[in-house]
Order: sequence, then C-alpha cells, then structure tokens
Amino acid sequence: MGLFDIFKKKSSATPDRNDSSKEEIFRKEGAQNGGGPAFDPFGGSGAQGNMKPLYMVSELGRALYQIEHVGLRDHFFNDPESVLAMVSKKDGIFDFINFVLMKNGIKNPYRASDFSVNGLKIDEDNSLILIEFPEPEFTPLVYRMYFAFNKTFTKKEIYTIEAAVNGGAFL
Repeated sequence: MGLFDIFKKKSSATPDRNDSSKEEIFRKEGAQNGGGPAFDPFGGSGAQGNMKPLYMVSELGRALYQIEHVGLRDHFFNDPESVLAMVSKKDGIFDFINFVLMKNGIKNPYRASDFSVNGLKIDEDNSLILIEFPEPEFTPLVYRMYFAFNKTFTKKEIYTIEAAVNGGAFL
C-alpha cells in the first residue's frame, strides 16, 4: 500500500465529545454576534434553508474555518516547502494561527501546548506531516490535518479529520 492509498479506507476512530457546555456557548455566541439564525448541528430542530452553521456565526469559528480549510490548504499547494518549514518550528502552527487571529482582532483562546506536529517518512520518496489541533468547537472544524507529499512535491495531498454532527468525526 502506497502513501496515497493510506486514506482511502474509512477510519472507525471517533474522538470523544462529551462537553455539552461548549455547544451552548457557541449557540449564545452566535446570537450575541448578530449572526442571524444558526443551524444547530447538535440535533436542534428547525428548517435549514436559510440558517448558517454555528461556525459561521462566530468570529472565531469563521476565522478557524478559513485558516484550516482555505489558508493552510492553499498555502501548502502553492508553496509546500514554506508550510513545512513553518510547522516544523517549535510552536510554528500556534504562532501562525495566533498571528492570523490577532491580525483580525480575534482573541486566541488556545495555547501552544494545545497543538502538536509530527512527521513520518513513509518510504524513500513519501512523507506525512500530522497536525493535531485543539478539540474543534464547531462542525466542521478540524481535529487533525495530514499533509502527504513526495520529496519533489509533484504529489501533494491534504486530509482532515473534522468534527461532525452529533459529536462524531469524518475524513
């Protein structure tokens, strides 16, 4: 099995999510931020047609979504060496996220110790970097992000394990 086949099998691992108080905090934050009606991914009722997912009614949620799903992804595909250099530095991913949040006037609730980065050389040509994020507080924010690549960067892939509805996770 090659590096790029690793993620084709669905994982049965589902991180625990037992802090229901977070769910209520984010519902309140959405209402306080004037974000309009929020889609409740935790099982609430209501039509979903014009409702926003909870991460969209929170400044922190919107920023984290953009960092995880747009910024890191685009930066990796356009300049993988600089992303790898950044995440390889002590507290590099934390410093990056903290910088983006501060530039946008958003308080960072995380500490450097909430993140971890690990590398794995699969074989002579292929490597994998795993970034572990703090437990996601919104669906579909990220638990883990995997950067898979070969040494010439002609193959680059990103995989995420994200918070799902009802406390699950998905790839």
